[in-house]
Amino acid sequence: MKKCKNLILMLLVAAMFFSLCACSGSEEKPADMESVLPGAESGVEDENEVQNSSEEEAAPEVNEDKALAESMIGDEVSKLIEAIGEPDSADYASSCLGPGEDGELQYDGFTVYTYKEGDSEVIQNVL
Repeated sequence: MKKCKNLILMLLVAAMFFSLCACSGSEEKPADMESVLPGAESGVEDENEVQNSSEEEAAPEVNEDKALAESMIGDEVSKLIEAIGEPDSADYASSCLGPGEDGELQYDGFTVYTYKEGDSEVIQNVL
């Protein structure tokens, strides 16, 4: 009976192994392969068109306010607020860097991280 259990266990392990191997096939479809759906287009596009469209989609929009905030890392937050306005929201928590507070100032499309101690609040990072 024990040999039978071991044999069944080995067969199950082998079946799982082969089922995982079967899923790792290539997702590319040969160019001459036609769709099995009636009326479906082949979807074969010119490689240059595909490359150009993916480059256009990948180009992120430049956020001028974020770029300005990044250039002000190390400066007082008051300078940033004068330049681009008040944040949409601001959250503060005790800092592990010192006796002050860590701040997260939420702007449209980016976050400004600060360190606030006493009357001074300095920009630490922008993401």
